[in-house]
Amino acid sequence: MQQLTRNKFVSPTTAGTEDSVNFGIMVSLMLFNSAGPLVKTSIAFVCSLAGTFIFMKILSRLKFKDTIFIPLVGLMFGGIVNSATTFFAYKYNLIQSMSAWLYSDFSMIMQGRYELLYISVPLVVLAYLFANKFTVAGMGEEFSVNLGISYEYVVSGCSLT
Repeated sequence: MQQLTRNKFVSPTTAGTEDSVNFGIMVSLMLFNSAGPLVKTSIAFVCSLAGTFIFMKILSRLKFKDTIFIPLVGLMFGGIVNSATTFFAYKYNLIQSMSAWLYSDFSMIMQGRYELLYISVPLVVLAYLFANKFTVAGMGEEFSVNLGISYEYVVSGCSLT
């Protein structure tokens, strides 16, 4: 995130990603209450990606890309997502259920209950394979185009090829 936005103050908390995860957890608890943890986690993951892509789209439309302005835009975006999440969580009485998901209760992890951790292995391999494209895109649009990488696709996440 810091390299793609070329800003050392951008992180998942200042880009609205964490708030998008909260929104995904709320959606999964509202619409897929009887689903398993894998489905709920997948919905939260998809919402976090969507929130990050929306933040990157907002950044691509900004005219002033000041060092302090970009994290402030992310904080405002995250605040909007967080306020909508809190509103619906209060309305449907999901605050306590959401806090149980957000504060990681490891008391249920016993033998045979840790298989969800294996999901991270292919994601780490995928991140390793595309790390060079993110590094090149972090050097700027002109540099990326000169090396044959579509800057817009890598930054917006439309296609990683």
